[in-house]
Amino acid sequence: MRVRWAVALMVAVTSSIGVFTGSPAMATAPGLDGILSVRYLGYIYVVDPVKGLDRLGEAGVTDGDSATWSPDGSLLAVNDGGSIVTFRPDGSGGHLIITPGCLDGRVTWSPDASQIAHQSCNGVAIVDVATGQEIPIPNSLGLRWLAWSPDGEWIAGARVTGEDGDADLWKIRPDGSDLTQIVDRVGHQLIPSWSPDGSQIAFDDAAPGTNTDVSVVAADGGTVTTLTGAATNDGYPAWSPSGQRIAFNSSRDGGGLFTMAADGTDVRKVRSNYGLESPDWQPAQATITASEVVVNSGAKVRLDVRVANPDTDVPLVTIQRRVMPGTWKDFTTATVDDTGRGSVRARVLSRTLFRAVWAGDATSLGGRSAQIVVEARAIVSGTLKRYEGRQGHWYLYRNGSRVWYTGRIRPASPDEKLCFELEVLRNGRWRDVFRDCYRLQGAGTTASLYIYNIPANERGRLRASFAQTPELLRDVSPWSYFRMTG
Repeated sequence: MRVRWAVALMVAVTSSIGVFTGSPAMATAPGLDGILSVRYLGYIYVVDPVKGLDRLGEAGVTDGDSATWSPDGSLLAVNDGGSIVTFRPDGSGGHLIITPGCLDGRVTWSPDASQIAHQSCNGVAIVDVATGQEIPIPNSLGLRWLAWSPDGEWIAGARVTGEDGDADLWKIRPDGSDLTQIVDRVGHQLIPSWSPDGSQIAFDDAAPGTNTDVSVVAADGGTVTTLTGAATNDGYPAWSPSGQRIAFNSSRDGGGLFTMAADGTDVRKVRSNYGLESPDWQPAQATITASEVVVNSGAKVRLDVRVANPDTDVPLVTIQRRVMPGTWKDFTTATVDDTGRGSVRARVLSRTLFRAVWAGDATSLGGRSAQIVVEARAIVSGTLKRYEGRQGHWYLYRNGSRVWYTGRIRPASPDEKLCFELEVLRNGRWRDVFRDCYRLQGAGTTASLYIYNIPANERGRLRASFAQTPELLRDVSPWSYFRMTG
């Protein structure tokens, strides 16, 4: 009987709307490009790139590697002697996240600040900031000096491969899939740093027997461009929030900390900076948050923005959304009050990345915020039609009649897939009979399923589901139960 049911299902699917084609917190002053975290004599400091050691605060962390800023610029995270510790830029509020074994090197935040990735004994692991729960990333053995991409899709790192012991740049998805080599050159490529728009990666580039340079490559690989090229050792690059400058360590001019334009020109030394190393630039002083990060598709969220400088004389902040990787489009503007705060509402149909862009005013440079992601969930419903009666939660049909089931996706867009699942009750257990997905053409939202040739006294259940895509989270309708009467 299972074969008869399955064949009837596959040929009986029709559409009520067209034709189916089957297929299976806020950052601190003084503003954008203003604050660097650095390591100096075993301590973590935050310094002004112009004033140098006229430091703004001492974090008081010893034995720490480089400290990395949270996406909103409110916290720093560091590998402190084998533990992951977070703290405020003034050194207060120290909080131990986890003390894992084999913790080594730089740690990196996820764009939503909910997770921190680090090197572990068996590769890369991700730690939940709130709970301290640690999840290993498969296929990540050997990845070090990690950097999470601005859109959250990749974690880049250096990986030693081959008998020559070279370290090359690789990237991997946070779930362990798509391990991809970015740069394959003789020597060592280390310390990746993503540009704020996610399109480029700057890194340490050292060929055998030569000095270390800062180079840059597209995030998907390709031609490597050397930015420094001096007869000095230059490395540990860090992009500014505007994407216009890169900070780096250098042995030139007595050694210390320098900044340069993103094309390698206009090199400037940070004053009184001998011994400063491992820079990381605080994110831009325009911030954006969402009232909800997971919503039903078609729902509205509130986007709250803030700029660093109160009493701004430029009260408009542009909200942009990403239309494709590396490409942003203006969405709307938010008017901020005299405290620098404003908000707008936005309808979210699919997975959407937003950012805030501020032009700046007479007293503070402008800039763009870290990205935020709002996930959308497709709502799927399903119901049985034209039943003869109902007993409890079972829909009753006369033997020989057809079962008509309708599923719906709300809201729908072209190329979404609506799936139908059928199970039958055999020997007290529910057993799969049929599951198939059909692509909705045009702007339709509903589709119907007819089932024929069901034996008397057979019991079954049906439900509709959405075939999950990267743009929408999956939802599933409740089961609808039916029985054929004699």
